[in-house]
Amino acid sequence: MKLNNQKGYALLNVLLIFTIITIFGLSLIGMTLSSQKFIAYSEEYTANLSLAEMKLDESMIRLENEIDQLNNEVDLNNVTAQLLTLKINNLIESLNTSKDIKFSSQNIRNITSEDNRFSEMVTIKVEIGDSHRYIIKTVTITTAADVFRFSTVTEGKLTFNGAASIKGDIYANNGIYLSKYAKFINGDIYRPLSAYPVIDGNITVKEATALGMKFFEGIDPTWHPVKDLNTLYTFLNNKPTMKDRSVQFNQFNISNIINDKKKIYNNDKNNTTIVSRESYFNSSKEIDQSITFKNLLYLDKNLEVKGNLFLEDGIIMTSQGSLKISGNIYIKENKHMKNYLSGTITLDNEENFIYIDGNTSITDLSINSHIYSSGNVDIKHNLNMNGTIYASGESTIENLSNESGGTAVILSKGNLTVSNNNLYEKNVRQIDAYLYSDQDLEIYGVGSNIKINGGIFGKNIILNATKGETYPTRGYSAYNPNLNLSNFSSIGELYLEKNQSNPNLPSRLQIEFEPDLIQNPPVGIPTVEKLQITEIDQKIE
Repeated sequence: MKLNNQKGYALLNVLLIFTIITIFGLSLIGMTLSSQKFIAYSEEYTANLSLAEMKLDESMIRLENEIDQLNNEVDLNNVTAQLLTLKINNLIESLNTSKDIKFSSQNIRNITSEDNRFSEMVTIKVEIGDSHRYIIKTVTITTAADVFRFSTVTEGKLTFNGAASIKGDIYANNGIYLSKYAKFINGDIYRPLSAYPVIDGNITVKEATALGMKFFEGIDPTWHPVKDLNTLYTFLNNKPTMKDRSVQFNQFNISNIINDKKKIYNNDKNNTTIVSRESYFNSSKEIDQSITFKNLLYLDKNLEVKGNLFLEDGIIMTSQGSLKISGNIYIKENKHMKNYLSGTITLDNEENFIYIDGNTSITDLSINSHIYSSGNVDIKHNLNMNGTIYASGESTIENLSNESGGTAVILSKGNLTVSNNNLYEKNVRQIDAYLYSDQDLEIYGVGSNIKINGGIFGKNIILNATKGETYPTRGYSAYNPNLNLSNFSSIGELYLEKNQSNPNLPSRLQIEFEPDLIQNPPVGIPTVEKLQITEIDQKIE
C-alpha cells in the first residue's frame, strides 16, 4: 500500500512538472509572437516615420520656393497689410494639395505704414502612416533679420572659456574654440579649471581652415585642432547636430539707423519756437506744446510734454523722475558729463523714440520705446523695456535685470561687455534680451549667474563661465553663512565649487533661444526688406 502511494505521488509530480513546462512553453510562444508583432510594428512605424520626414522636407522646400517667388512679386516698403495678408493666405492654401500634409497659418504681426515688422506662424502637419500620429513643424515667415533665428551667431570666432550652456542653434563662421578653463578678471586675469560647454542645438561652422576641422581645443593662446567628430563629442559631453546653413551678415547699419534719427531731430528742431532756461522744477509740470530746454535739466519730478522735447544741454534724470511725451525726445551731449536716465519714460506711440547725442548711463529705467545713441551706453541694474537700444559706440551691461515681461534688444556698433550680473548668487537671474555687437561681445559667468532668454551676436564672441556656486573669499558669509569651505577651491579671491565635471551642476552662464524674437519682434528691432523663413519647433504628437 505504501509503495502504491509513492507511485501515485511520483505520477502526480510528473504531471505537475509537465503542466508547468507546457504553460511556460505556451507563454514563451506567446511572448515570441508578441515580440515578432512588436518588431514588425516598430519596423513599419520606422519606415513610415522616415517617409513622413521626407514629405516634411519636401513641404519645406515647396514653402521656401513660394516665399522666394512672393519676394520677387512684392515690395514690402509699398505693399499694404491687406494685400500681403491675402497673398500669404493664398500661398498657404495653394500648398494644401495632399490629404496627408496639412498647412495652416496664423498672423502674429502685420506691417503698417510706419513699421514693416511682419510675422506669420505656419504649421506643417504630416501623418506618420495610418498611426494617427503626426510630425508637426512650426516655422515663422518674418521680416526679422536671419541672425535672430539662432541663439548664438558670430561672423568670426566663438570661444568658450569654461562651462557655458547654450540651448538653441549656433552659427560660428570662423570656428569654435573650446577650453575647460574659465576666465575672470579681478585685478589680474585668472583661469580656473572648470568644464567644457554644453550645447543643445544644431551647430553650423563655416570657413574651413588649413588645420583641418573648424573646431579647436586648448587654452588661449594655444589651440589645437580637433581632428574628428568623435573627439569633438568627448569635449562637449553630448552630440549636437552639425547642420549646413547660411547667414547674411551686415544686414543693417547701426550708424546709418542712428543718423536717420538725427536727421529727424534737425527737421523737428526747426519747427519748435518755445524755449526754457529752467534747470530744475520745484513741482511736477505739464507743457502743452513742443519745447526746448537750453540748460542741463535735473529731473526728479513729473514732466509731461504734449509734443517733442528738446534737451540742448543734456539731462540728469533720477529714479523719482518721470517723463511723459506725445512726440520724440532729443537729448544733446553735455560738455562736462554724460547723460543719466533713470525713473520712467513713457512715449504715447511706439513709433516715437529717444535720440541721444553723446554718451549715456542708463540705470533702473522703465521705458516703452526705443533709444538711439551716437555715443557709448552703460546699462546698470533694472531695465524694463520691450524695445531696442542702438549705440554707435561701446556698451557695457552690469547687474542687469528685466522684469517687464518684454525683451530688451541692445545693438552696439562697438564692443559689448556683459559682466558683474547677479554676483555671487546661488539662484540664476533670468534676463529677456538679445545682445548684438558689430565688434566683440564678451560675457562673464563666473561671479555672475545669469540666463539670457533671447540670443547673442558678435563679430567675435567670448563666453566665460564656471558651474555651481561662487563666493568672494572676503564677505562670503553675506551670501551663504553656512558655507562648507571644504567643497570649494580658492583662486583670485573667489571660492569656486569643486567637482566642476559634475553634469548636474548648473552653469553660471546660460543662453537659451527665445522664439518670441521672431514671432513677435520687439519695437525698433532691425528688419529686412524681404520675407524669411525661420524654423521654430518640430515634434511628434
